[in-house]
Amino acid sequence: DIIQELENIIKNFPKFNIKLKDFHVFYNDPWTKCNTITYSLSEENLSFLRKIQLKVTDSIDKFNTKGFDYAYIGDKWIPHITIASIELDKFDLVFEKIKQKPIQGEFSIDAINLYKIEKETSFLIKSFELG
Repeated sequence: DIIQELENIIKNFPKFNIKLKDFHVFYNDPWTKCNTITYSLSEENLSFLRKIQLKVTDSIDKFNTKGFDYAYIGDKWIPHITIASIELDKFDLVFEKIKQKPIQGEFSIDAINLYKIEKETSFLIKSFELG
């Protein structure tokens, strides 16, 4: 039922472009236990992605029978493009190399993927193509 609900919502979202902004680091990332290097996105992209997130969570909340709290929602969610999670003792060296050749430009987003997160891994459940 959740998959069908998501299909109904996401099919109405258009494909869109994202613009990479600056590097951002999640230091001591609780998921990876490393420093995770990412690209932040433009304010316009952040606003658009948060609107999508709210539409999705509002529509599937009726399936939330256990009262699950959405920890990363709205302003607490930091949409980003992950480059790599680097072990703490190697981080400075690797980050200096990455900063020397940053990726620039705009990139097309044509799908939204749904993952199941279990302990330290994740599994793709379904990819939803955007209109």
